[in-house]
Amino acid sequence: MLGNRSCYSTCCIDLASLGFIVFAVEHADGTAALNCYPDKTKVDFKHAPRSNVIPGKHVRIKNGFNKSLVPANLPKDSTQHDLRNSQLKQRISEMQFIANCLERLNAGTHKELTEIPASLGEQGLVGRLDLDKLGCMGHSFGALTSICTS
Repeated sequence: MLGNRSCYSTCCIDLASLGFIVFAVEHADGTAALNCYPDKTKVDFKHAPRSNVIPGKHVRIKNGFNKSLVPANLPKDSTQHDLRNSQLKQRISEMQFIANCLERLNAGTHKELTEIPASLGEQGLVGRLDLDKLGCMGHSFGALTSICTS
């Protein structure tokens, strides 16, 4: 979980050169190096380094998750599964938000989302997106996010 949206820049550029609209998502689940929100708020990586996780002997628990990898700011009875499951839910909601934004851009109901570059013309992306052909890809936890989103 140490990758970021820049890791796939070559792949994103290639897809964009073929006419695809590409989003490189920096998830706000605490795993990103930095998140910048529309209101200009910035949030740094928030999970504690290894020295600040729940101390103690590495105890193997159900399904092979290691309890010592759970950040100390979570309840003591939290498991690695609890942490990853909440992150996955956050990531899925972000991907659904992007799909909803694309629908609004295509329908022309996007005015409060963003200004469309003049180079796209007066209509912008209205009616120009084929929303029946949405795709999603990712690596490692991003792959799981992609599978669960679809």
